[in-house]
Amino acid sequence: MMSQLTYAKAANVGGHEYIEESYTYAEDGNVSQFTKTTKDAADPVDATNTYGYTNGGVSDLMDAATGAEPFTLDTDENGNTTKLPTDTTVGNDVIEYNWDNKLRSAEKYVDASRTDSIAVKYDPMGNRVWKSSTVDGETTSRKFIVDISGGLPTLLCEIDTSDGSLKKSYVWIDDCRWTTDEVFKTVMPQAFHNFDFCSLIFDIAL
Repeated sequence: MMSQLTYAKAANVGGHEYIEESYTYAEDGNVSQFTKTTKDAADPVDATNTYGYTNGGVSDLMDAATGAEPFTLDTDENGNTTKLPTDTTVGNDVIEYNWDNKLRSAEKYVDASRTDSIAVKYDPMGNRVWKSSTVDGETTSRKFIVDISGGLPTLLCEIDTSDGSLKKSYVWIDDCRWTTDEVFKTVMPQAFHNFDFCSLIFDIAL
């Protein structure tokens, strides 16, 4: 028997007297139903979702939910989720992957007048070399310079593609990546920040 959560209850959560959650699973271990009970001053209120899976329910890829919070999911041929539900009844978050299952682009539905997005490109070895993101109508693009001469690819810097300016540089110390929040020559004193959490986070003023 799998060790799967079937029931949970917590009191004084978000102003509620208590919240209960219960889960039901199919024989293959996939969650088939979820019920959330919220108790306030009035009687408890139940909200139940029932989940469906692709290939007539015989796969492990969820494709829809019906009930209190219905949604649909789309997947590509590799099993990657390509469409996600949003908090609204209109619009979807859309995700696209490349042949190597790496993120190619994504769109975040905000409202009827706004969709944020991101697009990414890679070199033949799978290193991310370009990214463009649009948030609230403002687009930012970055080119990533990667050193591939060593045993592992090493990110060296980020360049703003709109004007060719250097936005961020990286230094590697004992396989840990450190970065300046600004370009080396424009910050005095310069400060390196431990980016990869290889040790305690602190700044070194040069």
